[in-house]
Formats: sequence, structure tokens, C-alpha cells
Amino acid sequence: MRFSKSFIPWLLLIGVALPPSLPATPPPASETAVSTDDADPPKPECPDLDACMAWLDARVPAKDDGSYGRLCNPAQRELQAFGAQAKQRLLEKLSSGHNGWENLANCILQKFPGLDDADVPALRASLRVHHGGWGANALGRIGTDSAIQALIEDLPNGAPSQTGFALKNLGERALTPLLDFMALHATADDRIGYEAQVVITKMGAVAAVAAEPWRDIAMNPSEALARRIAALRGLEAMGSNAKSVGPSLAELLHDKSHEIRSAAQAAVQAMRDASALKHIIDECPAPGPDLDQWSPASCLYDVAMFGNVAAPYGPKILSHLRSGVGTDRAFAAVTLGMIGYRPATADLIAALQSDDWRLVLASARSLGWLQASEASTALATTARTHWLRAVRDTADEAATAIREETISVPVYNRDADPLGSKDPFNFDMAPFRHDESGACPSAHWSWSTATASQVKDDENAELFKGLREQFGLPHLHAYLEVDAGHLLGTDAGEWGGKLLFQPTQGARVELYGENIRDIEESANGIIALTGIAHIVMNYGLVLGVKHTADGAYVVNHKLPLPGAPSFMVPTAGGEFVIVTTIGAYVLHSGWRMEEAHCVE
Repeated sequence: MRFSKSFIPWLLLIGVALPPSLPATPPPASETAVSTDDADPPKPECPDLDACMAWLDARVPAKDDGSYGRLCNPAQRELQAFGAQAKQRLLEKLSSGHNGWENLANCILQKFPGLDDADVPALRASLRVHHGGWGANALGRIGTDSAIQALIEDLPNGAPSQTGFALKNLGERALTPLLDFMALHATADDRIGYEAQVVITKMGAVAAVAAEPWRDIAMNPSEALARRIAALRGLEAMGSNAKSVGPSLAELLHDKSHEIRSAAQAAVQAMRDASALKHIIDECPAPGPDLDQWSPASCLYDVAMFGNVAAPYGPKILSHLRSGVGTDRAFAAVTLGMIGYRPATADLIAALQSDDWRLVLASARSLGWLQASEASTALATTARTHWLRAVRDTADEAATAIREETISVPVYNRDADPLGSKDPFNFDMAPFRHDESGACPSAHWSWSTATASQVKDDENAELFKGLREQFGLPHLHAYLEVDAGHLLGTDAGEWGGKLLFQPTQGARVELYGENIRDIEESANGIIALTGIAHIVMNYGLVLGVKHTADGAYVVNHKLPLPGAPSFMVPTAGGEFVIVTTIGAYVLHSGWRMEEAHCVE
């Protein structure tokens, strides 16, 4: 979809870490977990309707928290015996001004018998106040044109869960209203139209009944532009369920309208139609210089989703394995395996020697997917000697897959993986999903040559308070006095940070444009820690800072870390223990890394 399927997975982390078809809202009624308190729900005293309502009056909570309360099911069972009279009393409660009763009445009515089109106005008015509330399911059960329009009207209000759930269950009956809704918003707020796409995606194969009619709309130049765009976005939301119409949409990739071209590209790409591949490859930038953490080519992710169909474009992807950007290289290694490009085997074996653990992990995994038997020895060595356990485990799994001839190339579906825990492009958390957090209560870490106790952040709060005032940097977090000046590191969390050189005389120079956690002098020269853990973004680097002949300072080395760094402390042997959100890692001379283990 326009908000998700054409950019790299990590960009999701800037705002939300959910898949394109899963809004950040509570689950629908059928998916809501029942609390243990509901094991023995109360039984209303209902000799007659008035007594039943009075019993509930005394127990309904004042607050509407949108929850499926303990009273809902028992009240529904008892009240349905009073038929239309009870229904009318509940409809009146929808506008009572009592927040708790309004929520409970909506909850009861969603399963209440005898609902019809005459009840839509009251339910619609309630839904306008309680967006995505339980009343949406009642409207879905009624299913008339006016009920569907009431649900459609509620879509712009943040993808409310019950509203989307009700529309999804209406299936084919909701498709034309959803198309009209997308056409209304096609050239205005894309985010609003996206909520309709979410519903269509969740319908699955049911929505495919509209694939051919919507293709015809999209390809008809006499149709209004907004309606053509809406049809394409609907087809995009259907994804592989509309694959049969993909080839005929290919001609729209050359339409004179930029909006049509863009929407058609998104649609055929979502369908995994081969016609989209050439465009993706043509638009894919060449491998870039070593700039920053955020520079992988997003096209690599898009190409990988096509699987073996994209194998003819392997040489283009292989060029990214030689990129100056670490994440670009790792993405290329993943993509080469997912598209089954066997000629990349030698390059992937060579990549096992990289000092970037992400590239080693991705290469090992892809060699397994490629069933590259000639990599068995190199994989066995990696599984035995690599410093990071997650990489050793991955190499061992790949070697086993090759030895046992088990084919394991993934067909990854982001929609089915809300947290990205299986995303082959996720190097922030996915490789460590089975690990404990980086917390070590004893603050006692051990590695091959030594142990260190009381490994804790020793930042001097008073010192930094004065330094922040001295340098006018409120987010100053790291400091090192160097020849002819100071190195300064700022960290403002999600708002970023910088590594700066402040000469004794002259203006400050920015050396690096991301959060800096610490700066120290080491056997490897000056090192600085950068990285951030925010939402599910979680990465880090050790930077090497070099003093040049002309008296300047430059960042000349980057060594990826598992997880965002918290702090580092020197050891008696001259190493540095770097504690991250994932664990602790020892930096030896020669930029050699080792994983440390918490000693309880």
C-alpha cells in the first residue's frame, strides 16, 4: 500500500511498527481475550424487564473504557427474553449520557436479535461518539445500505477496530461502498483511503470478486481520475488475490498520468506481478558511499518479495553486496538468497569474513536457502568461531539445511508478522528474539580472557551539568578532551544527536549526525558509541574517530553492535565492555569483538 509496501522495513519504525494491513487498534470482538475474572460472570436478577434494568443500573461502571465488560454476555442472555422492548431500552441507553451504559448497551446490541434498518440512526449516532465501538458490529449484522454507510462514515477515525471488523465480515456487500470511499479521498488524504485498503486486505480471497470490475475501472480513461486511482488502490489491497489481473495492468505503468502510474506500480507490486520488477530495478539506485545507518536501497526489500521470479536481476542485486553502506550490503545478502540467485554463492561465502555481523548472518542464512553445498566448510567454521551467538546459530542452521537438503527459502508475509519477529530484513530485534534482554542484575560480566564486576554507567551528573552549560548543548551526553579542543556527543533520544569537534579556537564541526552515547580513548584510537532504541528500532555502532594531519577529526570506521549501546567501561586489560539493550560485548584491540556473559 502507499504507506507501507514500497519502503524499507526499518522506516516503519520511525512511526509505527505494525504491518501495512494491521491498524494500531484493539482487536475485534472475536479476537478479544477473555480475562480470568469472566470465568464466573454475574447472573442478573431479571424477573421482569424493569427489574433487570435496575439490577444493571446498580452495577454498570461510570466510565466507558471501550472494554468488553463482565456484564455484557450475561445481560445479553437475560435481556433478549424481553424482545423488542428490551431492544428499545438499550437503544435509548445509547444516548443517555452515561458513558458506561452507552458502552454496555453497544456491547449487548452487537449480538441482540431483531435488529433492523430502523435501528440504524441510533446506532449511527452512537458510533459518531464512540468511534470503532461495539455498535459497529450491530450495524454490520443489520447490513443494509444505510448501516454500511454508517460504518464507512466511521472509517476516517483512526481505523477503529470494530468498524473495520464489521466491514470485513460484510464481504462483497461492502466493496462498492469502500471503492466510493477511496475515490472520495483518492486525491486528498491518502491515510484516510488507506483505512479502506486495510479492510479489503483483511477480506482476503473474498474481495477478489471485484478484481476484474475494478481493473476495468482503472483502465478506462473515461472514468474519473479519483475513481481509477481508488480502483487501483483496492487492487493493491487485494494483493496476490488479484494476481490474475496483474498483466493487463502493466500498460498503466506508462500512463500519461503520474498518479495512475504510481498507483498501478503499487498494485502490480503488491500482486507480485513480474511487470513491476523491471520498474523497481530501473528505479533502484546504484550502491552508495558509506554515509549512515539509514542508507540501504529500499528496492532490495521489494525485489526480494518476488522470490525466484526476480532471479534474472541477480547481477544488479549483487552489486549492492559491494556497497559502501553496511545495511545495503546486508539487505543485498538477504535478497540474493530470497530470489534464489545461485551465482552469488562465492560472494556470499566471502562475506562470511566480514567484521559486520549483520552481513555474516544474512550471508549464512542465504547460503542455506541456496542449498550451496560448496559453502558447507565455511559455514561450519563460522558456526564454530564467530564471536556472536546469533550468527553461530544461524550458520549452524544453514549448514544443517544444506546437509539434510531441506529447502527453506522464506515466502515472507509482513501482514502475518505484526512485530516483524520473522522479517529476514530485521537486524534490530529478530535475530535476538529468543535472547534475554541486556539486563544483568549482578553487573558482573565474563568473557574468554577476564571478568569484570560492577560494570555500570559511571557518568558524573554534576560534571555534565556544567559541561552542558559551558558548551550550550542541553543534550550533551559524551565528552573527551583531545588535541586542540574537545569531542562532544549529544543524545536527544528520538530527536537525534551529533558527534562534534569543538576546536579551542574556531567553529564547531559536525563529524557524525546521530545520537552519541559515549566517547573514549582506546587501543583502537578514539571510539564513540552511537545508536538508539525507540519503539522497535534498536541498533548501534562503534565509531572510530581519527585525528588527521591537518588537525581535524573524522569518523573513519564503523563496527555494528547488536542493539543500542547504553554505556561502555574500560577494563584492566585495556578492553572496553560495551553494554547494549541486547547484551554486553567486549571490544579488543584490532577491532575484535567478543560476546560477554552475565555471571549471576
